[in-house]
Amino acid sequence: MQWLADLAQTILKTPGRIGLVLAIAAGALVYLRSAGIETVMSIPAEYVHYSILAGLVGATAATLSFGGQLLQWIRGKLRSNRERYERGIAGINNLSNGYREYQDVMAYLYANDIRRFAGRRDNSLLSKMAIACILEIDDPPGSFYSNDTFFVVPSHIWEFLDKHSEQLRRRPVPESAPWKEFDSWIL
Repeated sequence: MQWLADLAQTILKTPGRIGLVLAIAAGALVYLRSAGIETVMSIPAEYVHYSILAGLVGATAATLSFGGQLLQWIRGKLRSNRERYERGIAGINNLSNGYREYQDVMAYLYANDIRRFAGRRDNSLLSKMAIACILEIDDPPGSFYSNDTFFVVPSHIWEFLDKHSEQLRRRPVPESAPWKEFDSWIL
């Protein structure tokens, strides 16, 4: 049984890329042999069996190596999707049960069909709405030190507004952008 322990050690030490190459080479050898290619047919069967074993060891090493990376990628995607879903639920709850200022801003944006707009980074109302998951900050690359930024209404919030458009039409819409009065002019 020592040979089994040695085989396990070999599999665990073999890098995934090398194992993948071994598996591909063994698969090609088996395919060419089954196709009846003369130069491959002249290889003794014992050597072909050894190459198949090496291919299986390589395929196992590649699966273990790349499988772990694939599993991490899948877990990361599931986690980010779950976080996005939770932010969406929180944004809808905060908008439904939130402050009147939030609802005024959303009524103004919806009435004027504004989904993306410029605002000051230090605007207290817009910052609170971003923290409450009602708006998202959409900074262009390299604008970290700028006082101005872009805010976006997420699609799930816009769909929520579409569903409740009758209620939004009944409420008065501000004449100008309601967040302007919350701009901080202190530098």
